[in-house]
Amino acid sequence: MVPWNDCFIADFHDIANSFSSYNPRIDNFFTKNAELVLAEAVKLYQKDIKQLIDTIIYSDNRQFAKAFRNTAVAGIISESAPETSSGIQSTLGKNITSLQYLKPGGKFSIKEWFSNETGWLFITASPAQ
Repeated sequence: MVPWNDCFIADFHDIANSFSSYNPRIDNFFTKNAELVLAEAVKLYQKDIKQLIDTIIYSDNRQFAKAFRNTAVAGIISESAPETSSGIQSTLGKNITSLQYLKPGGKFSIKEWFSNETGWLFITASPAQ
């Protein structure tokens, strides 16, 4: 199951942002670039949560860089800059670790769930939101 079944490619940056710990008051290169890499990873592995997790959390630097070769983030993920790639990969891995608990496959759709009369959604927000 992937939590973005109902999303379009244009939504992937928003999805990545929701997994981020980025704080604009503390400009963190690794955190901000981890968002870009996650958006690209979601695009690459839209329907395969296991492959997304394996690539981000379990791959070595060579495999990680290879996965993003010829993508929009190829300039920041590279075998020739392992420290940068590893920093982004570890930041991203920390941010998405909870995705490991989703079952592979599945066709969950929030739109379909809301169409059912028994569907409920509770949303919390801070007063500033």
